[in-house]
Amino acid sequence: MVPAIFLTILLAVQQSPVTQKIDLHWVYVNNNLVWESPPKELRKTYVLAENAKLVILYPTGSFAEVSCTLFRDRKSGRLSICRGCGFSISKGNWTRNADNSFGVKSRLVYRPVLIENRPLPEAEVEQRWVSRGRSEGRMAAVVQAPTGKYIPLSNLYNLDFLANIISSEGGDQK
Repeated sequence: MVPAIFLTILLAVQQSPVTQKIDLHWVYVNNNLVWESPPKELRKTYVLAENAKLVILYPTGSFAEVSCTLFRDRKSGRLSICRGCGFSISKGNWTRNADNSFGVKSRLVYRPVLIENRPLPEAEVEQRWVSRGRSEGRMAAVVQAPTGKYIPLSNLYNLDFLANIISSEGGDQK
């Protein structure tokens, strides 16, 4: 009986994903956010951007991109990810090149809706990104992807939530 309980616990521990902490210095956000106010009659104290893309460039070479909705508190300026608004996640790896560029290989591993003839994870995509400028403690002041520019993200309140959704969706960052 004891070996069966031990085996059950061992299997549960092996199957649960390990959440890797995220340092805010690794996180960038697309620079073309469009902030909108909720209807005035709701009397909300925030504005929101539904088109946010957060890119995490882990020092280990892992890569993650989370498309989500961000809230920004009007008084404090503090940002948070909307937990109930849905998000999609791409994971992969990045490698630095000698010319200030780096290669990113990633694949979409999670989206909130099923799309016919597009199973998950999707096919791997390979891109060339460029890092520009210096920013203390960061890879760059600006990161240029084929799809647009990303700038350092600061003041994100629920960084642990970001780490948890990345680790729980789609398995390891591969």
